[in-house]
Amino acid sequence: CWENYIPLARYSLMTQHEEIHCSQFPGSLVGPIFAEQMDVTIRHHALESGCFVINATGWLTETQINELTSDPALQKGLRGGCNTAIISPEGRHLVPPLTEGEGILVADLDMALITKRKRMM
Repeated sequence: CWENYIPLARYSLMTQHEEIHCSQFPGSLVGPIFAEQMDVTIRHHALESGCFVINATGWLTETQINELTSDPALQKGLRGGCNTAIISPEGRHLVPPLTEGEGILVADLDMALITKRKRMM
């Protein structure tokens, strides 16, 4: 996930004219603030590069959290923090993000939005 925070790595993809950027973050990490940070990061990349962003995050169930640690303070940090999403080149969520549990997001991608966004840049 850290590559999404490295400007030169992202710039390298932009110079290759990516149309769909696939990113992955672990989710269930450092609590709900992580979902907000992810949302800012993936929407920024969509806007800056003029591409769609498909983001997938992992999710830990209560059983899995309990198996990892019995410490309530550590368990708190493993809850939330998910943000599976599909973002347009305009930085919009094409469907509501999945912020908890397992699931699949589906959206139609209008590739003309890439050209529209790049004309604005």
